[in-house]
Amino acid sequence: MSVSIAPSIKAEPYVRLRAWMLLEDGRGHRYFVGRCEDTRQSRISSAIRYFDADKRRGTTFSGRVYALSGEAGIDAETQRVLERWLELNRIVEWKDVSAELPGFIATSIPPVD
Repeated sequence: MSVSIAPSIKAEPYVRLRAWMLLEDGRGHRYFVGRCEDTRQSRISSAIRYFDADKRRGTTFSGRVYALSGEAGIDAETQRVLERWLELNRIVEWKDVSAELPGFIATSIPPVD
């Protein structure tokens, strides 16, 4: 299993995730984690800039738009990719904040350093 960089925003401006979760790191940054419906690859976004809870769609600081499909909960392969991503990014403190979705306001997140 390897972790790779996502296609450019121009090549892939929109991603629909299934088997997803919302992750918050120790600095308060939040990320989309899940399986891309089109490619079936596990995906972890850049930090979320804006999220519309009613539409279940958000934009990351990179400019990509993510939409959430179905219920929260990641699969085993995505969990393995997440563990590797956490290790590569030296993130030791994090939590699953998917349950906060109805009241989730990403604009309150501190900007990415």
